Amino acid sequence: DREKDKTTKQIKLIRCGAPIVKAERAPCRKYKGYAFFWNPKARTIMWLIGTSFAKTGGFYKEIYKKWKQIYVETKELKAGHAIEAAKRKAKKLFLAHFYQAYHEIEGLPYRIPYQFEYLQHDDFIPWTKVVEIDEGK
Repeated sequence: DREKDKTTKQIKLIRCGAPIVKAERAPCRKYKGYAFFWNPKARTIMWLIGTSFAKTGGFYKEIYKKWKQIYVETKELKAGHAIEAAKRKAKKLFLAHFYQAYHEIEGLPYRIPYQFEYLQHDDFIPWTKVVEIDEGK
């Protein structure tokens, strides 16, 4: 009986026995009666942070410009795609630094990012170095 009451859209959204939004090219949307799996306020804040990195100076702007150039030249992405991908790189680095700084300041244990702990990358920049770079400008 319950299956008959559901619309075809609701049936398409149900996966693994729970109402989960189907992965499509379109961005996630809120549907009445379904839980969404992101924090809209955090998403907005991260968008604002990424935009500010692209507009203001500092360490993260340099990271943004470096990756934007790499994406345009080597990956041959269109300008808009390169800009957003470079913003994502800068935001991810910022979040890694924020996590590390917060835990260090609060005296909590923390781990270095996955790439450096398990994949043996060697170009890790600690958050204290970023502060020194930004204060030196």
